[in-house]
Amino acid sequence: MKRIGVGIVWFIAFWLGLTLLMSIVVGVWASRSVPPGANMQQGIDAATAFVADHAALLTTLRISILLLALLGAVIGTLKGVLPGTKKPPA
Repeated sequence: MKRIGVGIVWFIAFWLGLTLLMSIVVGVWASRSVPPGANMQQGIDAATAFVADHAALLTTLRISILLLALLGAVIGTLKGVLPGTKKPPA
């Protein structure tokens, strides 16, 4: 039962890490569409337009991150390679 709990924690860690990485990359990519010296409202408008233009790509990225995190946590837990997921001795 402990292994399952640790596996869930690893899933959350993988998901958060990959989501953070994606957010940084997409944020840098989206910031290129904001004019220099823009105020906050112009930045919000540019971000809204970016999300509207790339909604399908962003959805695909989010689903991919979810599946990668799930796959990494399940395989890592079953194989016992993640810290805290080694099988107890028989």
